Amino acid sequence: MATIVDIIAVVGSLCSITALALTIGIFVKLRRINRDFLFQARFPTLKKNLASHRSMLSTLLNTFPNSSGEIAVELQKLVATLKSLISKLDRARRASTKDLLRRTKMVSCSSLPVSEKQVRDLYLGIVLVEEELANFSKDFKWRPSQ
Repeated sequence: MATIVDIIAVVGSLCSITALALTIGIFVKLRRINRDFLFQARFPTLKKNLASHRSMLSTLLNTFPNSSGEIAVELQKLVATLKSLISKLDRARRASTKDLLRRTKMVSCSSLPVSEKQVRDLYLGIVLVEEELANFSKDFKWRPSQ
């Protein structure tokens, strides 16, 4: 037969487990709110930066053999922008941005000279990420508050 102390211990344990579950739920929700806020606040600037990198790479590709030094600088700027962007995206939206970051790092950190094809591939990667972000931004405005 259970005593009053045993019943109180069980109720206390259940309350502790419930409080832990609620704390975890609140933590996840606050992280999502923080990420969404940062995305909305920084998206216009990051979008402009990506467009600037794309435009600069396009210009530098027109004078490719003579512009490899400037391309290296632009690729490092692109790496910084992509790192900032990734931290503000949810997991479902990070894939193409992470892939572009990985490819950009491989090209920019290689000891071999950058080829025109590699730069064109990165240019197309920027176009893809820009389009995905534009679509995400439009969808974000219609997303119900959670």
